[in-house]
Amino acid sequence: MEDLTSQQLSALARVSDLLEEAEIAYWLFGGWAVDFYAGSVTRAHDDLDMAVWLVDLPRIAELLQDDGWRHAPLEDEDGGTGYERGAVRLELTYLVRDGDGRIFTPLRHGRAAWSEEALANDLGELRGVRSRLVALAPLMRGKSSPRADPEEAAKDRADFRQLSERRTL
Repeated sequence: MEDLTSQQLSALARVSDLLEEAEIAYWLFGGWAVDFYAGSVTRAHDDLDMAVWLVDLPRIAELLQDDGWRHAPLEDEDGGTGYERGAVRLELTYLVRDGDGRIFTPLRHGRAAWSEEALANDLGELRGVRSRLVALAPLMRGKSSPRADPEEAAKDRADFRQLSERRTL
């Protein structure tokens, strides 16, 4: 686990730097965001999850490919896409703002709403790696309702416990 964790953190540092230098907004979410808020690596992670504006995707794709990332979409992906470099997988989730200003991820069969609050300017640091993060309160709300898949639900419950413990410190 530690080798992949180190590779993921190194990749996150690099991608964060690339996006910051290009002035492209992004937000780390999911399990890694939990770890940044917790201040330690709490479990193994399959990937890095980042939310990005869909309009920025062409620039992001060019930056990633120039940095050695390979576009690796999943057959059933919806609302985002993936990239891989070595053993590290980066999942990009698309964000769009509609005419009324509401933020959502466009899906084949509708929309997944995002709150404005989630896209705050929260920054975190873990093992010397800095990243923008989705805001804590929306992250906690998302983790408080475990997903249907049993494996994903177990991660959500563990993540929610970590975030809840952090809030009581």
